[in-house]
Amino acid sequence: MSEYKNSLDEFIEENNIDLSNSDNKQKVVIPASCWLDVTMDIAEPTWLLRYQGVGFSPLGDIQVVRGMEGNGKSMLLTILMSAVLTGRCGSLTCDIPNARVLYVDTEQNVASTLFVQRRVHHLCGWHGKEANERFRCLMLREVEDLQDRNSYLWKAIDEFKPTAVFIDGVADLVSDINKFDECMVMVHKLMAEASRRFISIWSVLHVNYGTTKMRGHLGTEIAHKVSDVLSCQKDKSQDPPLFTVEQVKARNKDIQNFSFIVSDDESRLGIPTMVGHIDLDADTGTNRGERDELMREVFEGHEYLGKLKIIEAIQRKRFVSGADQDKRRAKLWLEQAIEWKILIYNSHEKKYKYIGLNADPFTSEIEEAELFPDE
Repeated sequence: MSEYKNSLDEFIEENNIDLSNSDNKQKVVIPASCWLDVTMDIAEPTWLLRYQGVGFSPLGDIQVVRGMEGNGKSMLLTILMSAVLTGRCGSLTCDIPNARVLYVDTEQNVASTLFVQRRVHHLCGWHGKEANERFRCLMLREVEDLQDRNSYLWKAIDEFKPTAVFIDGVADLVSDINKFDECMVMVHKLMAEASRRFISIWSVLHVNYGTTKMRGHLGTEIAHKVSDVLSCQKDKSQDPPLFTVEQVKARNKDIQNFSFIVSDDESRLGIPTMVGHIDLDADTGTNRGERDELMREVFEGHEYLGKLKIIEAIQRKRFVSGADQDKRRAKLWLEQAIEWKILIYNSHEKKYKYIGLNADPFTSEIEEAELFPDE
């Protein structure tokens, strides 16, 4: 043993190996913030959102919305953002006064991003073409350089100082969702920035077809790190289609599932509205827009239609069963379409014609008539 030690000492001496760690470049200094202060009190999370009073999406954490293409993920973001900005959207509430929201769109064109902005403004009760200092949209689709795309994101957050960030298309912030190292860096960057800035960062990710697993290494890694995962699914058997939101992961108390539908308002934006907080038969901008869309479908390929044909078409297009209550409701919707000047009655043809919600009401074709004149 002594011979081995002597030979090792000689080897170290001959090769000038320094074992003292005296080189300052090799020293590691652990920041004080990495050490737990056990005297601290356990603080209640600051919830970005609550559903029926139950908090989720705590500030300082990251969250994700997952789902197949066309299953309402962007519409769900619209609801979440509106709740944050106004304090309430349906049963979703936000306790943070004057919260600021940054919406980051990495994949849609300008028109589609404008639709998102206008929907949020509609739900918030703001004018569509007037900017609001608490809500901004960043478009990154045309930024080809990946490094620039990421730089613009963090620069926008630095400048705008949002309470919450909603990234519609986080996969576009990495070169390959299956590059493990790059995806790890991105997810840890999101975590670190959310914590350091004490904000909530929401991301949108697609799932693999036929599964609930988010795509690539990016999806796998982000699933492990987020505080909340909301899944959005579309049920096309309902009329109108029903979107159901399920919290499939929560680090805190679970929230109940909730649903929403999408109906056209008078501007035909397509407004998501949480089910249970609407009257589908009331005289509202949303319902007027929906009747207009329905009658356009009913009259496709026809200039004039009689009352019974219209009612049958409404039942066929909007109701699954042939129950009496469906027929009564279809008749009500026809009455509304006439009252709201979506349809006009032509006394010569003794049938109705679709003119549309925003048509000139002083057209010569309009006849003063009862709702259902004799045919």
